[in-house]
Amino acid sequence: SETSDVVAEAIASLTPKLTTRLDLRWNEESRQFDKGNIQLQYMPNPYSIFNIGYRYEETTLEQSDISFLWPLNRHWNIIGRHNYSLLDQRELETLAGLEYRSCCWRIRIVNRRYVNDDLGETRENLYIQFELKGLTSQGESLESVLEHGILGYQN
Repeated sequence: SETSDVVAEAIASLTPKLTTRLDLRWNEESRQFDKGNIQLQYMPNPYSIFNIGYRYEETTLEQSDISFLWPLNRHWNIIGRHNYSLLDQRELETLAGLEYRSCCWRIRIVNRRYVNDDLGETRENLYIQFELKGLTSQGESLESVLEHGILGYQN
């Protein structure tokens, strides 16, 4: 008789600042876990985020992922992400940047290198964004790139 796969998800707050998430899929036919994701997030405040993760799907995907937004001092933050395919032994996405925040304005400079498609074409973008707080920003929007790349990031 046919049976369906079993999927489980667990999220645990180990401390108020440290959270872990585990997703697994058990394949009844092969009698093994064929898909999984584990993430660990340290977030002491909205401007200090560090994530580390591992994703696996049998024969098609095995990736490590590290991302962060971290203060260097009161005004300067560093931004980064490194998403790596262990199966293909290549970088899928790398973000590296600096952000300066003051009471009234913010500027970000971020370099993004990423695999664009299934053919493996790599692209590289340099983002420079200047924002007057309470008004609008000039330059290509980084919010979607950062929100997608850094778990927990919010503008």
